[in-house]
Amino acid sequence: SGIGDGGVLFLCEALKVNQTLTELSLRNNSIRCLGASYLSEALQANKTLVSLDLGGNFVGDEGIHHISSALKENVCLSSLSLRSNHIGNLGAGYLARALELNSGLEV
Repeated sequence: SGIGDGGVLFLCEALKVNQTLTELSLRNNSIRCLGASYLSEALQANKTLVSLDLGGNFVGDEGIHHISSALKENVCLSSLSLRSNHIGNLGAGYLARALELNSGLEV
């Protein structure tokens, strides 16, 4: 259940132009790699979001690769929760490389 990747697509279109939302919880929403790619695009454009909770989804290694790419560019996000997302060693490596460039983020 949850909004899934399709719902995330619509939400991300709004996030790209958002100027007020600072915290967003997408916990337990059946978000997978495709949804993570939409979130990546939104995070690159968004300048206000400081906290994002993606816990309890199915982002996986490839999904975290998308998000990690955005984290290299995004300087606003300071808190990101990725609990229970089926992220393995490969995904952890993507995230570690992104964190080398984004010292303001807590994961």
